Amino acid sequence: WPKWKERTSLTPVPFPAVAVTAETSSPWKTSEAAEAVSTFMSNFWALSEAEQVNYIRCLPDNDTKGRDLWLGFFNAHWRHWKVISTVDAILAERALDPYSIMRRMRISNLPELATSQITLAYPSLGETLFGVDAFTEDRIALKEPVRRFLDNLMVHRWSSHRKSIQRERVKLEPCRAKVQQAWKELIRTWLKSVEGLTKILTRYGDKESLKNLTEQRETL
Repeated sequence: WPKWKERTSLTPVPFPAVAVTAETSSPWKTSEAAEAVSTFMSNFWALSEAEQVNYIRCLPDNDTKGRDLWLGFFNAHWRHWKVISTVDAILAERALDPYSIMRRMRISNLPELATSQITLAYPSLGETLFGVDAFTEDRIALKEPVRRFLDNLMVHRWSSHRKSIQRERVKLEPCRAKVQQAWKELIRTWLKSVEGLTKILTRYGDKESLKNLTEQRETL
């Protein structure tokens, strides 16, 4: 995977954990570590999408060691590799980012990953991250390790987006109420000022200024 190696300095796709020797470029330098990560990933792929989201969390269980190794390594390098920013840019370019999907489906909450049809972006994602080597010889389909990697990546990214959107929507109504209240106070203050100015202008017979004020009130 030359393009992936160029980005990460790693030779294999990170799923599954494959390296067990010191000569390889994998982060798993011992057979014990590789076995722990491999077991964790095998158990991960045996779960449904909804179960995967919970399983990936740092919960104490028999796969804690493999999970900690995998998450620790990728959390330490993810930002430097710019995988997430690359993925988000491609999804936006294909109008498959969360907000485009919600607008298209006319819904206010992020749908499930399968419903979002995010797999439409997989060819672009695969080629950007892994180059032409991401595809089978006939260039029709993604190679299985790449597809599995993208599946896993999007499960995590979609979970992150869902949490972010939920937090945003919790803030939406209070923010809307705050803006509405600020608007009412602004109008109240403006009308009070207009009332005082009108009295003064009336005393001076300034018809032109009074006319402008009336127009402003009607516009408001």
